[in-house]
Amino acid sequence: MNYFTRNSNLLFSQLPDLKEALSSFAPSARMEIIETPAGSPSALYDGVSVHSRRDPVKEARTLIDREVPPGATVGVFYGFGLGYLVESFITRFPDRPCLVVEPDIGCFLKALEARDLSAVLSHPRTVFFLASEPTPVIRYLDTLPLTAVQIVKLRSLYDKDRAYYERTDELIQSFLRQRDVNKNTLRRFGRRWVRNLLANAPLFCRTPGVNRAEGLFQGVPALVLAGGPSLDRVLPHLKRLSELMLVVAVDTSLAVLRARGLDPDLTVVSDPQYWNTRHLDWVKQTDSLIVSEASTHPRAFRLLGDRVLFSSSVFPLGRYLERYTGAKGKLGAGGSVATTAWDCARYLGADPIYMAGLDLGFPGLQTHFRGACFEEAFFAVNSRLRPQETRSYTYLTEAEPFPVASNSGGLVLTDHRMAVYKFWFEAQMNLHPEVRTVNLSADGLRIQGMPCVNLEEILAGASVRALIEKKKPTVRRLFSAGAEEEKRQRVKKGLSELLGEMKTLTEAAGDGVRAARQAVDSLASGRNADAALRRLSAVDERVGRLPAREIAGFLAGGLIQEISAAGDPAADRRQWLDYSLKLYTELEQSGRFHIEQLNKCLARL
Repeated sequence: MNYFTRNSNLLFSQLPDLKEALSSFAPSARMEIIETPAGSPSALYDGVSVHSRRDPVKEARTLIDREVPPGATVGVFYGFGLGYLVESFITRFPDRPCLVVEPDIGCFLKALEARDLSAVLSHPRTVFFLASEPTPVIRYLDTLPLTAVQIVKLRSLYDKDRAYYERTDELIQSFLRQRDVNKNTLRRFGRRWVRNLLANAPLFCRTPGVNRAEGLFQGVPALVLAGGPSLDRVLPHLKRLSELMLVVAVDTSLAVLRARGLDPDLTVVSDPQYWNTRHLDWVKQTDSLIVSEASTHPRAFRLLGDRVLFSSSVFPLGRYLERYTGAKGKLGAGGSVATTAWDCARYLGADPIYMAGLDLGFPGLQTHFRGACFEEAFFAVNSRLRPQETRSYTYLTEAEPFPVASNSGGLVLTDHRMAVYKFWFEAQMNLHPEVRTVNLSADGLRIQGMPCVNLEEILAGASVRALIEKKKPTVRRLFSAGAEEEKRQRVKKGLSELLGEMKTLTEAAGDGVRAARQAVDSLASGRNADAALRRLSAVDERVGRLPAREIAGFLAGGLIQEISAAGDPAADRRQWLDYSLKLYTELEQSGRFHIEQLNKCLARL
């Protein structure tokens, strides 16, 4: 049996769907296999060496030792060649995920001919993305506990597919920045999310989920009003546009719409912070239906009313609540309310979706549309020595802006935060090609898959307002009185049970803190630590059986990721005892916080 047959059989046994996909390709004629003095084959591509001509195995080992730090948790390889770099990585890090991104299937098939690749093809944590769009790579990365992603480029083949790799790398880096933002956001707002969610629990349990309206506006055009500077150009035409489309506003734009006497059909709110509810201070009354995640600051509902369609929570505590309220319906959350508003329109069946005020940058060096809450706040604190222009300049420069391509063909300034949102929208355009999304911001950042059109092109469309109004009563009927008392009692019972579990967990975590501290002290002073270690192991087993550990562990998410990436516990006992002490300290603090908030919530229920 030759190498190609053996390697192919092994590959297809692991990934049977690849067999048909690769059947129309042939090994690359541009790649030549050559012998080396060390005995392992090497290759030339158009006459250029792909690996060492003397010893490709030694070369790969040297490169991996030099380029991949011991703390790397995931390896991503741009280019496969004959697989030497990948093989060296999995030999050194056998328990770590390895992603191979290879756009040239002909080169990959040539590698299957050249040498025995069973070590690579049978490795359970090696995943191949062959001639793949970047989006599946991102989706797979999103399933991993990422701490340190190491990208390794096979430089001898990188240049021939440079545009592909640069595009893939741009999306991976944006994704990793988003993960960092999410981790930092959790560290900053984790307790606020829990506090808000439990404060909103009475409303959450008696109002319907957005899934009750899924597909209700199938095929109806929608206009999503984000809060970027270009919203100014759309506002004068809103009355006409509301005849042509379902209007979905974000919370930052609602006040300016109401000031013009307009009410959007839906308003999406999602921010947990008090200060973001100040956007709503000037909204005296609205008939808009509110769509929200359960961790939104409760003041938003005090201002806007309780006609709320909640979406499913992304947090463990919210998922626990949904055991008793029923699932609410999942909406995307890309870090900005505009991302959730787009996904809400998609979820309701709207098509096409027109995005207004989605600049994701600073066109004309503007930071907000006129009349935005933050702009009004700037005016309120202006002085002769610190005028509006100075404050806007400071706001803009502190974001460390950089130029990118705009929809008009020129350049626009953006920042890394908004570049993350760009990645999210581009990923959604790939995931949902059936929904046409159009941007109305000519000077905003260019988003692949979201073409830009002139506003004038759509103003002559046919009115659908009568159809929208005909469907609205279906949503209003969702708020009619039903089995609210029964559901409230179920939620109250479930939270009472969680309170009991949280007390048990907090007590166990306290035992873990004492056992870990005793073990650390014993090792530091040279005493026998076996008794303390046995106590700690017993606590580990006890906590592992408690359902509340996931909910309490949410607030320790950053530390848990760090521990997951740390490697073998047997390698450094002192380090792992330090981790145990930190983890049980955080779990005990989280448990006490949840107990306090659960007691407050149960008193309100």
